[in-house]
Amino acid sequence: MTQLAKDWAQMPRLRDAMISASPKRLRWHHRFTPRRRDLARIAAVVHALCDRDGHPVPDWVWEHPSAKAIYLNSWPVEDDAYDQHIRRTAPEACAYHNVWFDPRDIEDIRVHGHSLTRWGSFKG
Repeated sequence: MTQLAKDWAQMPRLRDAMISASPKRLRWHHRFTPRRRDLARIAAVVHALCDRDGHPVPDWVWEHPSAKAIYLNSWPVEDDAYDQHIRRTAPEACAYHNVWFDPRDIEDIRVHGHSLTRWGSFKG
């Protein structure tokens, strides 16, 4: 998910291509493991990125809510103070998908606070 957020920020002209089609499960047995919620996790992140940046949400995103409240790492959401805080501060898309995360999880934070535009621009 982190790589998607980075690519989203660094290549805005490729956003449509990044999210045009729904990802597919690679193995049949993923339907019976913790990976069964991968599509909900991906859909929640794509939905939140689109909402945040004013990009149209692709149709496939609406097909993937999670039946169980989870975090991006697939851990279950409990009902303690931390979980309540995350639910209050999470992007609105999280509620639809029942996949919860802090908005900072989808920010693009580059090493050293900047990105190099060409190799010669760094003087070490």
